Amino acid sequence: MPCMTARPALCENGVAANNKGVLLGDGIRLYDHQQKHIHHHMGVSGFAEYAVVSRKSVVRIDKSLPFDIAALFGCAVMTGVGAVINTAKIMLGQTVLITGLGGVGFP
Repeated sequence: MPCMTARPALCENGVAANNKGVLLGDGIRLYDHQQKHIHHHMGVSGFAEYAVVSRKSVVRIDKSLPFDIAALFGCAVMTGVGAVINTAKIMLGQTVLITGLGGVGFP
């Protein structure tokens, strides 16, 4: 149901694809030098110089938006802000302690 209720980070299709190590279309398009499958992560495998993705995983980015800002929103907002609002349900004015900052918090 998250796919249908504006909670894309919890999308059932995405979770299923990630657990199987495949693209959202259920395929594997990456191979090593011995032609063995390299499993996809998060339905994309975008942590590389080149990536093969399902068009269902692509989001058009306006040319005027710098890539470093787009990457920050694509990761930090979905995970950090999503965790604060949806999981922890932190309300305006509350005080919290954050331990561990991940890739967003490190220079």
